[in-house]
Amino acid sequence: MKKIKRCKKNTHFVFCGSPLCVERSLSENDIWYCEEEICRSKNKNSKVPDWIKIQRKIKKVWENKGRPELGFFTKGMLEVGCVIGNGIKGINGDRDDAEQIRTWFRNHKPRKKLSPEEKKVLADRLSKSLGR
Repeated sequence: MKKIKRCKKNTHFVFCGSPLCVERSLSENDIWYCEEEICRSKNKNSKVPDWIKIQRKIKKVWENKGRPELGFFTKGMLEVGCVIGNGIKGINGDRDDAEQIRTWFRNHKPRKKLSPEEKKVLADRLSKSLGR
């Protein structure tokens, strides 16, 4: 009988059913659909990658909207760091992927990091608009 090796990082499953698993060597073009599993890697020594957190957010939006067809997301798309909201959509697999991916990246810019001065200006503007 063949002996099954357990994942060192993945303590929940013998085999991870996720197409994007921390244990595998991944490329930017590997794809994930909302219907598919999310890697449940738990390693005490390292934190969960940001792209897995983004997958969870997208899955939550997908479930709250009644499971519509959102298309697929590549690992590169999950690593952008854009805002995840109800309007998030992936790539439709029926058309030319390369052009759609370029358009998606143009429309989903990474969140801008604000300096402490910019944060203070925005906080002052908010407090003025609230009449404080």
